Amino acid sequence: MGAITCTHHHGGHHVSTDEATRNKKRLLVAMFINLVIPVLQIAGGLYAGSMALVADATHNLSDFASLIISYVALIIASRGASATHTFGFKRAEVLAACANVILLLLACTFIVKEAFERFMQGGVVLGSLVIWLALLGIVGNGLSAWILSRGAEGNINIRGAFLHMVADMLTSVGVLIVGLTITIRPWFWLDPLISLVIVIFILRNCWQILKESIQVLMDAVPLHIDLKEVKRAIENVPGVISAHYLHAWSISPGVTAFSCHVVVPDTRISELRETKERIENMLASRFAINHPVLQFEAEECGNGSLLCELSCTSAPGNPDELENEEPKSPRSKGFRIFGTLMRIAFGGVFVWASYDKILNPREFAEVVYNYMILPDEFINIVAIILPWIELFTGLSLIFGIFTRGSLLISIALLIVFTGAIVANIIRGIDISCGCFTTDQSEASQLEMWLDVLRDIGLIIWAGWLFRQACLAKEMPKESARGKSDN
Repeated sequence: MGAITCTHHHGGHHVSTDEATRNKKRLLVAMFINLVIPVLQIAGGLYAGSMALVADATHNLSDFASLIISYVALIIASRGASATHTFGFKRAEVLAACANVILLLLACTFIVKEAFERFMQGGVVLGSLVIWLALLGIVGNGLSAWILSRGAEGNINIRGAFLHMVADMLTSVGVLIVGLTITIRPWFWLDPLISLVIVIFILRNCWQILKESIQVLMDAVPLHIDLKEVKRAIENVPGVISAHYLHAWSISPGVTAFSCHVVVPDTRISELRETKERIENMLASRFAINHPVLQFEAEECGNGSLLCELSCTSAPGNPDELENEEPKSPRSKGFRIFGTLMRIAFGGVFVWASYDKILNPREFAEVVYNYMILPDEFINIVAIILPWIELFTGLSLIFGIFTRGSLLISIALLIVFTGAIVANIIRGIDISCGCFTTDQSEASQLEMWLDVLRDIGLIIWAGWLFRQACLAKEMPKESARGKSDN
């Protein structure tokens, strides 16, 4: 077969016109709910003096903007392809998401500024009003999530909006806890603290949106696709000799394009129909590839490598460096279990260290003051925020969430703690370190040096865990699954 044949297939994953219409109606209802409730929450939060409620409402408004983006994207996407935009206009949603991240960052800056001013100046929060407005947010976000859940299964844009609504509902639960707590105990510092926690949650979502947007705009291989696995799957299809020059990219979230060269026996074009359909069905079912373009040929062009020479950056004559790369040896199952237990134990240390400080913020502020290091205006802020950082760091390590980032935070904290103790030893100030208790009894020089040795041991422990986390991250998927059955 001297000629080359190309086949182009549109998978059956496109949303029907009726379904798109229903999704538009669902988004309109959710948009109305997520506009009215945040406006009421902001007005009530400013009146009640609750920055946590304002932060929650700001987050809800950002999701209102996200719903608008999804709605506009549905309208633009319905225009389809044109002679100048052959893939359609679906990436307008990605560009709008990047703009939305910028607006979120500006909102977070305002919340952080107000929260720190509240820490410095204090203020009374009307707990009862916060409770009612938080309940309003829970009901509204829960209703929006229920409405969008009906279209979330088949549409990634609706699914993203649905997840935002669920996250908002959980955030409103946090604000409700603040209101209930304030009505029982006058812990007004908890309100700006929760607002900062909400900011962290928003920033995490911003990073995820920005990362996914960059992936799409840079035509990166979608995260759910392993090109080497796709290559093997195509070569296992009856009638296929080999496959090479694979490309996979996202036209937009949920629409994955793919192209490759497929080597088949020399035959007529009409006889390739069955082979083509087998490959297309396999790509759609196993890898969610719904826009494949296949180029059939009787012999390999180039050197038949996984990647195309035109786009490969490896050494000349060696474009299949990725394909021939040997996988790293996986760690044994027993070693992985040991590492997990060590991570959980280390996280437990930080949770334990935070417990007494959270319950007794006034006493811990006195411990911080006794170090004679910080200016007076920063003592209360540090005494309130530091234990919560320890708590969230410990919980993240226990549950394996943001492991490497949490380990870096723990190492930084331990270095600061060690430096503060050593500074007091040099200055001849004998105080208890306050690491696990707010007890303010004096400590001998020997006890303080033991505290230093303990912290150094914890730093080494955290460093080992960080190294193991990096090794696990670098493992290829084949190694990550482990080969304990062999």
